Amino acid sequence: MTITDNAQLKTSELMDLLRKEVGVSSSWSNEELNKNFPVPKEATTRHFKDSREPDTLGKSWDDMQGTPIMTLREYILAQLQWKKEKGRWMDEKGWTVFADRLPCGSVAGGHWCPGDSQVGFDWDVSDERRDRAGGREALPSPTSPLVPSLPLELNINGVIYKKQ
Repeated sequence: MTITDNAQLKTSELMDLLRKEVGVSSSWSNEELNKNFPVPKEATTRHFKDSREPDTLGKSWDDMQGTPIMTLREYILAQLQWKKEKGRWMDEKGWTVFADRLPCGSVAGGHWCPGDSQVGFDWDVSDERRDRAGGREALPSPTSPLVPSLPLELNINGVIYKKQ
C-alpha cells in the first residue's frame, strides 16, 4: 500500500475527511491534533505492507525505535484508501501504534471499533506490549536499488576497479 501525504491539509482536516466516511472517536481536539501531529514540511510517500492488521504485533513503541513506522496522518490516509479499495476498514482485531510521540511521553494509536462502527484514536504508554497491537513498518521504495551502490574505487585481490 502506497501512502502519499501531500502536506497541504492540517491533521484536523484529514480527520474531517475520515469523519465524512465513518464515525470517529478521538482523544484529541482539532487544536491538539494540529499541534501534536503537525503537517510535514514537504510531501511524503511511503510504502507499507498491504495488510489488514499491524505487521509488528506484540512490539511496543519502545521496541520499534529505529524502525520507520506509520504516523497518525498516514493512518488516516491509509484507512480512507483501504476502505475505498477493499470495502472495509483496517485493524478490525488489532491496534496500530503510530510513530508519533505526544508531549506527555505517551504514544498515539488507532483501530477500527466494529461494535461502534467507528475508527478510534487514542494513546498508550510507550513500553506497552499487546498481542494485537504493533506498528506498520514502512517498506523500502519499489524504485530504490536492491543492492547498495558500489564505491568509486574497488580493490579486489590487488586489481583496482574504478566506477566510470
